Amino acid sequence: MRKTREARYHAYTPLTAPIDHIFEVGDKARLFRKPFRSGPPGKKDQGKYCAFHDLNGHDTAECVHLKDHIEDLIRTWYLTEFVAQEAKKYKEKKAERTNNQEANRNTRAGSVRMIIGRLFMGGQGRSAMKRYVREARGPPLTNVCHLSERPPKMFKGETMDITFTEGDARAVHHTYSDALVVTAVIGNVNMHRLLVHNGSSVNILAYSAYQRIKMADKDMMACYNELSSFIGNAFHIVGRVRLPITLGVEPLATTQIAEFMIVNEDISYNGILGRPILRDMRIVTSIYHLSMKFSTPNGVGCVRGCQADSRECYSRI
Repeated sequence: MRKTREARYHAYTPLTAPIDHIFEVGDKARLFRKPFRSGPPGKKDQGKYCAFHDLNGHDTAECVHLKDHIEDLIRTWYLTEFVAQEAKKYKEKKAERTNNQEANRNTRAGSVRMIIGRLFMGGQGRSAMKRYVREARGPPLTNVCHLSERPPKMFKGETMDITFTEGDARAVHHTYSDALVVTAVIGNVNMHRLLVHNGSSVNILAYSAYQRIKMADKDMMACYNELSSFIGNAFHIVGRVRLPITLGVEPLATTQIAEFMIVNEDISYNGILGRPILRDMRIVTSIYHLSMKFSTPNGVGCVRGCQADSRECYSRI
């Protein structure tokens, strides 16, 4: 008659899972050492299989040798997640580790700052620049722009909700990531190839385009500042001028007096519409839809970009 192996321990640690399940988990982590496949003599039950011994004769869940091996691991602080008394603590520690990993993932390692060579052109002269810096460093909402303080030519109605839909992008050739180049009326002249540039701190007009408006140099105001490009090179400003600019087509059109810096440089465009005009006319741009929208007295106006003009300038940017 076959002799059953006796248990090594008199008392075993209460577990939260069957030993066959614990074996599957621990075997993947390579915690178990495979025992010798030799067993006691006698006929073996072929209907039962022990994965721990890799032999027929008894089930994995009934293996006393495996039960002793699991107890050895638990008493050396392995497989504690299956201990009834430690299971709750293990879950809490695991949740704490997960939260700490998530917090570390969202923690900024540091800040990368940059040195700006020239101040933002908040006005002409050093006093205007100092005033701009003081306002920027002051508490928020200290300089609120009320409707009565807006430029006299600007539409004083409340700002409308501006949205872009997928239908606005139907006419866009999405193979290219085109720049937003539009046409507007500046000084009663249709001005083509105007780059809408959200990164420009000033509105720029090429001197050659200024001459086509048939305005004399004496109409320009003096300007003694310089412009800095993204790569740091400086552009001399010939002068500055205030001109009316009209966007859109009636009845969804709006006009605003804007200040342009005149530069006698090859900038690949007739002009650049920078942040000042985008702010004053409350323009919202979308590169995906290749268009910009703005508020008018009769609703929301829209100006679409010209893909041919923008792609033509790629080699010159």
